[in-house]
Amino acid sequence: MLHIEYRFYLKNFIRIDIDNLIKPLQDCLVANGIIKDDRFIVGMLASKYPAEQDRIEIFISEVK
Repeated sequence: MLHIEYRFYLKNFIRIDIDNLIKPLQDCLVANGIIKDDRFIVGMLASKYPAEQDRIEIFISEVK
C-alpha cells in the first residue's frame, strides 16, 4: 500500500484544475515501473503552487 504526495509548481497556476493532473501522472508512474499499480495507492496529498517554471515533485511512501 502506498501514500503519494504531489506538489505541482505551475506557470498557469489559476487556470489548471489539480484533479486533471493527478490521473495521467499516476498512469505515467505505472507505465514507467515506478509503482506497480495505482490501485495500491491508499492515500494522497496534492498541492499546487505558482511558479515561473512548471515542475512536479513526487514523494512516495509505503503504508503498512
